[in-house]
Amino acid sequence: SMLIGSHSAALRFALSRALSANWTYIFEDGVADQRILGPVFQPSVFGVLMIASICLFIYQRPYLAILSAVLAATFHPTYLLSAGVLTVLYMLLTWKVERSPGKIISLAATALIFVSPILYYAFDSFSGTSPELAARAREILVSYRIPHHAQIDQWLDATVAVKMTFLLAALYLSRRSRGVFSILLGSALIAILLTAVQALLGGSFLALIFPWRLSIFILPLSTTVILAAIAAGISASPLFHSTAWLNALKISSGAAILAAVVIGAIRFKLDLDRKAANPERGLFTHIYTHKQPQDLYLTPVKMQDFRLESGAPAYVDFKSIPYKDTDMLEWYRRVQIADEFYQSGDCERLRDAVARENITHVVIETGQMSLACPFTDVSYQDQYFTILRIVQSVPSG
Repeated sequence: SMLIGSHSAALRFALSRALSANWTYIFEDGVADQRILGPVFQPSVFGVLMIASICLFIYQRPYLAILSAVLAATFHPTYLLSAGVLTVLYMLLTWKVERSPGKIISLAATALIFVSPILYYAFDSFSGTSPELAARAREILVSYRIPHHAQIDQWLDATVAVKMTFLLAALYLSRRSRGVFSILLGSALIAILLTAVQALLGGSFLALIFPWRLSIFILPLSTTVILAAIAAGISASPLFHSTAWLNALKISSGAAILAAVVIGAIRFKLDLDRKAANPERGLFTHIYTHKQPQDLYLTPVKMQDFRLESGAPAYVDFKSIPYKDTDMLEWYRRVQIADEFYQSGDCERLRDAVARENITHVVIETGQMSLACPFTDVSYQDQYFTILRIVQSVPSG
């Protein structure tokens, strides 16, 4: 019940209201707003395979442990460093016990064979076109798109101190469990060392490797160790052998789990209702019904659900980003064009964008009807949003 409660929507809601949004996932996430599980299904959730990997190794299944870590990195290449660190730790711990060079070579070969496809894909897809373009693209990512993930001063706050306290407590409690202790200590030391290097040297390359992302399995493992120690302490209490006290414990635990499930279901229903009441719903439904293959919509860059909900192509949005350097620079160029238009409401800016970018429709807030330009007409309007359709060929100004 403690494990379920610490990961429940009810606790997250209480923490976010009592403290702030930064504390919402304090018992389960890492630093830099990075975590395995969250409110949506995305590649990072395959980080659960990192937890499975640690479990498999503790249960003396090193080859399966390596395979599980590599699978996490295959689904989400950002986990390559984490998978590599765990693999090295597994090899060192295996050597300490077995002193078998053959076993170590076999483990290394297994890791290399299984990680090779995703390494090749990552290098082929994301390697820089030139050093200059790659550096510029990385800088845009670090400074403009994901500073909350990549810049230490953006995420180093009081929650980090609390999480370090959890880690230290877990290290103390697991000191006799050599596997858990060594994995926690080794991973934490590597993460802290590389983070210190980034803090000292700066730059964008190491920042985008996210050495602090190892915390996404360090922190959940730490809180689990702490909860296990609390549970062991309760079970060792003389009261645990009292039938009345044991029944009371079972009833309270069951009630806590039921409450967590009920509150979680209510929260999920509220989220669905909020989504159904989204002001963008009517806009998306209209576009889904009337879209044509040649359509290209200019939308506010923070309208991140547009493509999935409407099924139509958007010129650009802030959420969805490429990683190839040339593609990143093109994404940034488009964001600047969109932002400049929506901030200025200038028809001449829109005229130039339409002429160069083949935009066919423009989404604006209905209150911005002053943006209606001579070469557009209104093809849809509700109380929240208006679609301006480009009605004539627009030469570049």
